[in-house]
Amino acid sequence: MSELMPLQDAILARDPGVIIVRARSGDRDAGIRAALNGAACHRTAPGEWIVICDPAETAATLAAIRAACGDGAVLAIDISHGVTALELVGARGAERLAAYCDLDPGSERLAKEGAVRTRFGEIGVVIARIDDRPAYLLIADQSYAEYLALLMRHGVAG
Repeated sequence: MSELMPLQDAILARDPGVIIVRARSGDRDAGIRAALNGAACHRTAPGEWIVICDPAETAATLAAIRAACGDGAVLAIDISHGVTALELVGARGAERLAAYCDLDPGSERLAKEGAVRTRFGEIGVVIARIDDRPAYLLIADQSYAEYLALLMRHGVAG
C-alpha cells in the first residue's frame, strides 16, 4: 500500500448539470451536439453520451436535446440529482486518478473532450477530461459520495 498526500488543493467539489443521452438507432452525435449551446458532450460508449452543463442550464439543455432528436430514437434523462462530481486538477489530480484507476490519464481514451466508464477504487464511475490543465471530472452515483471523500481525505491507494 502506498501513501498519497491529501490533495485538497487539487480536488474541487462540483455540482454540474448531468444528462445521460442514449440513442436506440443510428448516429445521433451531430444532432445532440448541435443542441448543446455550450454544454460539454462526451461519448461514453456507442450510442451513449454524457452531457455536462451549468446546473442552471440543465432543463434548457435537456429540452434542446429532446427537440433536436425528437423522433423518439433518443432517450435523454437529467441525472444531476443522483450524482456526485469531483474535479481532479493538475498533475497531482492526475496522480490521484492513476492511483485508484487502471486508466492512464494521458491515454488517448481520455483525450480532450473524451470520457470513459471505468472503475475508481471499488466503484464504477465516468471520468471526463475537461481541459488541458489537465483536469478530469469524476462522476459517480450520489450514494458513493462518502466513499469518494474517504479516498480523497486519506490518500491511501490500495
